[in-house]
Order: sequence, then structure tokens, then C-alpha cells
Amino acid sequence: MEYLFTHNANFVGADKVAHKIIIAKNLAKRLTEDNYLSNALIDYEKIYGDKELFTLEKYDNQYTKLAWTEDKRQLNMFSRASKHSDNMHKQDREMLFDLIKNNIEKWWD
Repeated sequence: MEYLFTHNANFVGADKVAHKIIIAKNLAKRLTEDNYLSNALIDYEKIYGDKELFTLEKYDNQYTKLAWTEDKRQLNMFSRASKHSDNMHKQDREMLFDLIKNNIEKWWD
């Protein structure tokens, strides 16, 4: 449909319809690839690199205990990046669904 509206449509505003389809396609691709956390952690990785955020330790010779780093700045930066990742995912999902909901009838020939 993107190609149709870009190359073969003969009505005013066809380019805008094609542009909305491109946006929806790109949002769907981003949601499918799901790289939100790795993208949000780019600055974190530059600063902390391979420094462990947590370690797994034996507890009572049976269970693994999670021990978080004591570096409060590292924890805070990771937490903010994680929340940002969640917000970006939610925003993209809502934008895609709104585009589809509001335009689905216009996008089919």
C-alpha cells in the first residue's frame, strides 16, 4: 500500500497517507526488533562497561542469591535507563496502534 500511495495514487494527500504507512511500518519494525533496553543503555555502557551490576551467590548451598552492586550511581543510571526503555516501548506501541486505529479504513484499496 505504501508503494501504491507513493507512486500510483491520484488524489490530493496521497503522499501524507504513504508517509503515515511508512511511520507505522517503522514503528512495527522497532517493536519487533525490541532493542529498547540496549539503546537506552548506550551511555551506561560507556561509563560502566563490563562492571557487574549484580552477582549471583550461593545461599544455603541450594539457592542463588542476587547481590546488587553497592555503587548507587550505577544502580540509579541503570534504573533510569530501564524506565526510559519501558517508556519508549510503550510510546511506540501506542503510536502504532493509534495510527492503525485511525487510518486502517483509508489504507486499503
